[in-house]
Amino acid sequence: MERIRHHSPDWAARLAQAKTKPELQELVSSFLHDLRLVEKLAVVSDPATREPLPSSELVEAIHRFLIENLPCGPTLKGLAKFLGYSEKYCSDLFQSIMGEQFSRCVRRLRVERATQLLLETESPQIRIAERLGFSDQFTFSHFFKRAVGCSPQHFRLRARNARSPRRNG
Repeated sequence: MERIRHHSPDWAARLAQAKTKPELQELVSSFLHDLRLVEKLAVVSDPATREPLPSSELVEAIHRFLIENLPCGPTLKGLAKFLGYSEKYCSDLFQSIMGEQFSRCVRRLRVERATQLLLETESPQIRIAERLGFSDQFTFSHFFKRAVGCSPQHFRLRARNARSPRRNG
């Protein structure tokens, strides 16, 4: 208990407050799960050098992987291969480190990039769809409309109208 108190005072306090054996067992199980996760995070390594990555570098590596693979549609399988772990482990690792599900993060990044491209370029929707890893313009448009609430064309039109000064007739 002294080692726990030294390394993790909050867990030590929680364990000390346990009143029943099942409650204590549940806390110990949770503590060990967290401890194993921390140990696993410490051994995640850079695929190029195989050197352990601190968690901040791991977040950056994952983010870089997602951005670089956005044009071909990043997959959990691809991330697992990149990190050298199973898909299940990568899914859990991603959730714990990034704070959201892999698919939700990819969706968010695609929406962010799509809105940026629609606002800052004159690229046709088919080119934007290709740059974001969609198989065709229809799929991209459907995805965008579900995520944002309007079609890409309508989004771009509204943005243009909001930027241009109104003329008084």
